[in-house]
Amino acid sequence: MLIDFSVKNYKSIKDTVSVDLNYAQRAPKGYENDNTLYFTEIKKYRIIPFLAIYGANASGKTNIISAIAALRSFIINDANALEKPFPYTPYLLSEETKNSATEYSIVLEKKGCIYRYLLAFTADSILKECLYKITTEGSENVIFDVRNKEFNINVDKSYNLNTIYDNECNYISSFLVKLATRYVGFSSDVNNVYDFIKNDLEVYPTNSFHESFAIDRAKITNDDDLSKAVTKISNILSNMDINLEGIRCNRFVDTIENGTPIPVVPNQRMSWRKNDSNKIEMRFDSFKSIHKDDKGNDVEFDFLTQESYGTVTLFGLLGVIIDVLGRGKTLVIDEIERSLHSDIVRYIMRMFRDKKVNKKHAQLICASHDLNSLEELKKSEVAIAEKVNNATVLKYISEFKVRNDLDFQKNYLAGRFGGIPQMVFDPNIMEE
Repeated sequence: MLIDFSVKNYKSIKDTVSVDLNYAQRAPKGYENDNTLYFTEIKKYRIIPFLAIYGANASGKTNIISAIAALRSFIINDANALEKPFPYTPYLLSEETKNSATEYSIVLEKKGCIYRYLLAFTADSILKECLYKITTEGSENVIFDVRNKEFNINVDKSYNLNTIYDNECNYISSFLVKLATRYVGFSSDVNNVYDFIKNDLEVYPTNSFHESFAIDRAKITNDDDLSKAVTKISNILSNMDINLEGIRCNRFVDTIENGTPIPVVPNQRMSWRKNDSNKIEMRFDSFKSIHKDDKGNDVEFDFLTQESYGTVTLFGLLGVIIDVLGRGKTLVIDEIERSLHSDIVRYIMRMFRDKKVNKKHAQLICASHDLNSLEELKKSEVAIAEKVNNATVLKYISEFKVRNDLDFQKNYLAGRFGGIPQMVFDPNIMEE
């Protein structure tokens, strides 16, 4: 689970901005027996399953999510400054930050252990990389600190961690990645952190998913076949009052030589991948939705062309959500409300806040403009992004002295929490 993510000097973010998933209020009476998942308790932490980030356009919501994606990309792509400059995009509206490092910090839980990983880099050099394991009492034990050449990892005497770092990292690539991918048996703690960032943390810039990708993701177990995955998505769509009797998918698989022109098939979703023989495995998916006519007979529609854009968009999103809930991952997504009704957005939020649905303690962090969703959120679940002196800051409703039953939407629109557009209407705007 993600506990906290912080970033400094990244795009519109000048000073440290923290995405804090700690439950920041008194637990309600009888919460243990309530079906609402207010938080998950791990050691001294109470970690919330859901956080919504609101704010005006250009307030920096997208940049906060982009920063999480940037850290993940840096790790899973094994960035090396000799081969390619690091993805360095500092805050440019201040002389003091233009050439300073971008700094990341992530606190996470994996297999019952709590870790804090720090990374700071410029375009061509890693200036800081540290990994700590947090004890039950809250103190931090150093696993490694590359700047101070401190390596508290027990390895065979034939290996020297200083030598490995100097030869394979030396401030131009990540020590965490090298240990996790080339020296897998050295440290289970390092492997836990790397595995969380790579496999448990999913970040998407918008609610837009390929339908074939969605059904592959909805296959949670090895026993799930294509039709079972589609049925899972279809059942949730029906529960959301989408007027469908069901959805069917027919997949045709073909293998072609690498370099062969890829055929285009109308009204089908196409995906491909290289197999072990370097050939391309082509998959063609056709989707049909089923409706009832006025006599109760099944009528087949082409799902991709005859259903609403919102229904098709929701189909893709639900495939990802099924996977995230089924495996207990952390999903971070911008513009979750894209093409969706407010009630559907609230339904999705509810899925992560329900103990029976979210049995694996998955998390959803989303940026949204859907203010109607504020009606049922708790103050620990709402953050507001806004610009202060041209730089993004992130505030939490829990920082204000307000009751949990306050009308957050009304007070937000009234400007009490900030994060709303400051507009001036000029009737002469079209005059020359």
